[in-house]
Amino acid sequence: MKFEISKKIDALGRLVIPIDLRNYYGYENREPLVLLSVRNGIQIAKSDLFITEQLCRDSIITIDGLGRIVIPRSFRKKHGFMPYNTLRIVPNETCISIYKEA
Repeated sequence: MKFEISKKIDALGRLVIPIDLRNYYGYENREPLVLLSVRNGIQIAKSDLFITEQLCRDSIITIDGLGRIVIPRSFRKKHGFMPYNTLRIVPNETCISIYKEA
């Protein structure tokens, strides 16, 4: 998958993952996902790829019935994701990367 999508983060730190991406990666409603902090942003992956007991509590999130995830405050602060910022969603082979638009 080679494309990028721009979405705004809302005031509560929520970001909608488009349905096409949720279907492609097999993300189900209320399924636990893992957030990983990377150099310029974050990555989202299925939790079955990780030993979740070794991750910090903020790293485990769930996707709601509307396809939204809540990016924890610690991740938003670290990467400068402010309310109403536009974020780039970039699909990769096994995960989704999210970056702040310049």
